[in-house]
Amino acid sequence: MFALTAKYNVLFHGNESLDSEVNQLFSTYNENYWTILPIEPLTVGEGKISLGPSENTNFRRAEEKAIKAVQKHSVNVKGKEYNSQMDEAYLLLGKSRYYDQRFIPALEAFNYILAKYPASDKINQAFIWRAKTNIRLENDAQAVKNLKRLLSLEKLEDDERAEAQAALAQAYINLKHLDSAQVALSEAADYVKQNNRKARYWYIKGQLFEGNNQVDSAYHYFSQVVDLNRKIPRGMWVQAQLQRHKNMNLEAGDSLMSNAFFIKFLENRENRPYLGNIYHAWANLKLNQNLTDEAEALYQESLKVPSSDAVLKARNYEAIGNLKFDQTLFREAGAYYDSTLTVMVRDTKPFRKVQRKRDNLDEVIFYETQLAQNDSILSLASLSKKEQQAYVNAFIKSLKEQDDKRKAEGEELLPVSAPSKALSKSSKFYFYNANTVAYGQSVFETIWGDVKLDDNWRWAPSKSNQISELTEEVVDTLEVSSRYSAETYLSQIPTEQLILDSLTLERNKALFQLGLIYKDKFRATVIAQNRLETLLSLIKASDPLVLPASYHLFRLYEESGQIENAERIKMELIKNYPDSRFVSLILNPSSALTQLANSPEGTYEKAYQSYEAGELELAIEQSEKAIFDFDGDPIVSRFEMLILTAGARLFGFEYYKKGLEQLSVNYPNSVEGKRAIELLDGAIKDLENNSFRDQTLAEDCKVIYTFLRSDKELIDDFSKQLSEALSGVKLFKLSTSVEIYNQNITFVIVNGLKSIQGAEGFGEILKESKIKLDRDFFPISSENYQVLQVHKNLEKFLEQK
Repeated sequence: MFALTAKYNVLFHGNESLDSEVNQLFSTYNENYWTILPIEPLTVGEGKISLGPSENTNFRRAEEKAIKAVQKHSVNVKGKEYNSQMDEAYLLLGKSRYYDQRFIPALEAFNYILAKYPASDKINQAFIWRAKTNIRLENDAQAVKNLKRLLSLEKLEDDERAEAQAALAQAYINLKHLDSAQVALSEAADYVKQNNRKARYWYIKGQLFEGNNQVDSAYHYFSQVVDLNRKIPRGMWVQAQLQRHKNMNLEAGDSLMSNAFFIKFLENRENRPYLGNIYHAWANLKLNQNLTDEAEALYQESLKVPSSDAVLKARNYEAIGNLKFDQTLFREAGAYYDSTLTVMVRDTKPFRKVQRKRDNLDEVIFYETQLAQNDSILSLASLSKKEQQAYVNAFIKSLKEQDDKRKAEGEELLPVSAPSKALSKSSKFYFYNANTVAYGQSVFETIWGDVKLDDNWRWAPSKSNQISELTEEVVDTLEVSSRYSAETYLSQIPTEQLILDSLTLERNKALFQLGLIYKDKFRATVIAQNRLETLLSLIKASDPLVLPASYHLFRLYEESGQIENAERIKMELIKNYPDSRFVSLILNPSSALTQLANSPEGTYEKAYQSYEAGELELAIEQSEKAIFDFDGDPIVSRFEMLILTAGARLFGFEYYKKGLEQLSVNYPNSVEGKRAIELLDGAIKDLENNSFRDQTLAEDCKVIYTFLRSDKELIDDFSKQLSEALSGVKLFKLSTSVEIYNQNITFVIVNGLKSIQGAEGFGEILKESKIKLDRDFFPISSENYQVLQVHKNLEKFLEQK
């Protein structure tokens, strides 16, 4: 009677609630086909391993029904349970907790069945669900051990064997034992009855084979998925089609067949939700065939398709950025990398990879922009008054046409500083570039000071060395009434020779820096050669840039096999600069390495290596000496930024902020100066708050041990013991790190703890462990640790604690 009541009333409704919510979870699961699919389509939130009560109504209802069944219908006499449905009640309890991502309480429920009901007909299911829970808790090795024993000793039903093999496959995938995972997936697919699950296992096998470059096997398993056709979700079928086509052994003459496949696929109305993926896959194929123009066009088509798939957008942007980079269109590449970063998850490995690419382009983008701006101004200024008037009139006509079109379409007029189609074909006109407007007088005064127009004016003492960023005030003050007035624009064309000379100096410097960047950083020989040749064609023989530009051009000619040009430059250098270090490098190649090591670039590399190794004081010392040694060289601003970066790790926020302010004033036109301005306007403001947050609900915490930095042997020994202690902890992914706090203190850290109470308890456990790490420590949330490191306010934190 008790068993029937529990089975057909309480447990029935509990299972109904559970099944309803699980079906909802699976149906709304957003598949990520960019990575190996999980065996079970369940999203586990970061840090959501909870011990508290359920927040989900259906899961809470299922759990309550299971508990009610135990409380009201359990017949336990002298340790023996007479209600045969109690094992099912605990199974329901464990499942509801599992799907609610409360894995530790779920584990308790499954362990209770195994301990109290060894003869239950649910015992095999309890074993499987316990293993699945261990996998969620990252105890993969334990799950493999238990599942292998179950599969070898017990006679299982087909659905139980399929479930066990699938769980085993997931554990193997987590452990990177991919060959073993493939065997388990085959077994799971053989025994499972549901087509959705069978297709999933085959698709994952295809992914594993593809990752191992076994394209024939990958093609076979993706074909298995395709053959299920309408028996599986359309999204998986489309992805399997694309993956199968990707892994076909296409010969060189099969491009027409491939094009026909994609055209037909795109025309199918049922595939409209997946057009972005289809265009992207087609673009990848074109890229593999070195058809870069067609590939770029298809990536652009993919971007035009509305999609919530952030990874797809990121890959399209990055692919186009890479194409632009390979074409040495670095400014365009930088813009696409910027777009890539906006749709990526921050602080992930893919994000950092793209960020590094983008950061490497900062210098080239800065100098290319400066070159284009100054060329634009100088070219326009070189025209006669009549030619300038004609050019401005043509611009105003184009502007009116554009404005009329926007008005007709109900759109706002673009500001005068925005680019227009009419001007995009020419680099001469600069009014649409806000960074070049009003350059003249302000730039001259910041470079040369308030000097009179006189002989040898360039050598007179100046009041300032600072080059200010171009102001946008002129553009901002343009009124609508003057929008179509030629005088508005003609009045902004500089005419004073002093201003034109300052623009010329900036342009020449940009050409030289670009030549070096393309030569040494990007190995873009052709464009580097172009920039240096252009520079030498524009400057006089007496210009100080002639010597270094000629030397670097000589090296480019030499590397690209242009022997006659290289010999010509060599003879000119020997004749005109016989005592220079550049000629010494040419005539005495054996001394080249030594001289290069002592060059500005070589010295910077040494200082940066010291910084990377954590030798912060040494990096600062080397940089300060270099600033003195290479005074006047453009690389000085890089040393200044390195001093700031190293010093910030030692001295904190106020030091860093003050240093950025000085850098932005002293080197406003350098890449580092621009970066300092950006940081002061953005990131620095976000870091100003030095107050600590409440840690009660923190989900990412650390245990911190403090040491004197001078006790290096003690730090190394303690870190080694700590790593050994953590090697036996399987519940969470814990790690250790050693980080500098300030000039005197170093932290040894345990990372990855899920609560502040857990961090406190973990530190106490280590004190009592076999290794006996009996040393004072303090727990801290990752959020507060950032505040601590930025503001160097350890004493304040410990006082509050």
